[in-house]
Amino acid sequence: MRLPPPVRLPNKHYRSREYLTPSEVRSILDAALDRKARYSHRDYTLMLLMFRHGLRVGEAVGAKCGLRWDAVMWG
Repeated sequence: MRLPPPVRLPNKHYRSREYLTPSEVRSILDAALDRKARYSHRDYTLMLLMFRHGLRVGEAVGAKCGLRWDAVMWG
């Protein structure tokens, strides 16, 4: 006889909110620019794009469903 899987509580039980505030996003973006890395500006731009358009990581950089150049409307 198998036991049923444990019941997961709603997300409100684990955390008070499920989003970042604009000040938290600004802190993350500033940290991306302050890094002494080769692609810090690229990382900043990608995170800003993700925040403004509500993209998840898989939607932005995923291999199968990621953002592609032909998906951008340049006009």
